[in-house]
Amino acid sequence: MATTKTVDLILDAGMALVAGAGPDGASVRAIADRAGVSAPAVQHHFRAKESLLHGIYARAVDCHLEVTAAALLPVVLPHAERVAEPARQGVIVEMATSVMQEWLREEGRATLTSVILHLLVHAVRDASYGDLASRWLAGTVTAFESVGVAGTGDAQFLVELLIGAALVSAPGRFRCENDILNRELFRSACGARDWDGGFWLERYRTRHERTRPDSDPSGEGEGLYARLLDVCVALTAEVGADALSYRKIAARAKVAPSSVLYHFPNRTGLLMALYREVHRRFMLAAGTEEVEPRAQAAPAAGLFAKLIVDEMAGEAPLFLTSCELFLASWREMELAPDALFMRLERGKMHGVPQLSPSERQRAHLHSIWSLGLALTQYSHASSHRSRDVELRLRDGMRFLDD
Repeated sequence: MATTKTVDLILDAGMALVAGAGPDGASVRAIADRAGVSAPAVQHHFRAKESLLHGIYARAVDCHLEVTAAALLPVVLPHAERVAEPARQGVIVEMATSVMQEWLREEGRATLTSVILHLLVHAVRDASYGDLASRWLAGTVTAFESVGVAGTGDAQFLVELLIGAALVSAPGRFRCENDILNRELFRSACGARDWDGGFWLERYRTRHERTRPDSDPSGEGEGLYARLLDVCVALTAEVGADALSYRKIAARAKVAPSSVLYHFPNRTGLLMALYREVHRRFMLAAGTEEVEPRAQAAPAAGLFAKLIVDEMAGEAPLFLTSCELFLASWREMELAPDALFMRLERGKMHGVPQLSPSERQRAHLHSIWSLGLALTQYSHASSHRSRDVELRLRDGMRFLDD
């Protein structure tokens, strides 16, 4: 009994630290201090840091699946039988909203969700975590299927969308705005009749609009500015946003730390410049004509698959940079305004004229959904990555077009 209690204390402390500092910040010493046990006691139960992280993630998977099932329970009871359109749309919106609110609740749920997001990102970089990520995904999809209003393909799409929406909805001072945007996102995804055509997205984008610098804001050393950004993008994708210390950036770029500080006087400015650079690279890779939301499902699926699979940052997929930046806002609440702004920028196609609010909303939906899809597809091994991603994109787009 004492051994079980000690392990529980260690794993609970580990989950809190992974959520608050990321897996790298959850050191054995820090976990031991938080759990109120000695470091040797932690090492007695978990011989290596990797086994400890596996234990933390496994506990988070079990707990998070329970949270999701509990959130869906009120939806299951009145809708045990498969229902017809348009009532089915309303039920899907109801259950997606219920699950998202539960995932983001402060009373421990947000910690669990943060750990799950870290697990999915970690599994992209390290295949040894793929089984845990796949178990969480399979269990969550099954929970959605059990409601009786979504088949396997629809449930997979909804879970991918929920992952993307959770990633960009870090709990913080903009909780209300994120809740409104998520409801609008789910209504647009399901084609609900009461959908307002992207009204709230447009309103919040206007309210939080910022100046977009195209290059080095100082006007000097533009070549170095671009090189530093390139280093930051690669570091973030390869090892995470926690690697963005000025010392590590300077070492990789082979410049003095003062040069990094000159171009990026504070961390917030660095993160926002980094996010805009990632957005610019995706837009450049896509070209403006192909990314228009008017595109048919098959060409759009091929394009998104190319962006997810082929665009790299150093030795890692470029999309991981976006994921890491949003995860940083989960851990650093002072980044909440920047996280909301980054969310509002998702799918914003600068220079593409004459799009209606509903078309801009669709591009926004595709962008957020593709984050969740990319994480789930990369969190398990595949010998045919491009094909698998494109098939999932086509299946999801059929759900959107139904």
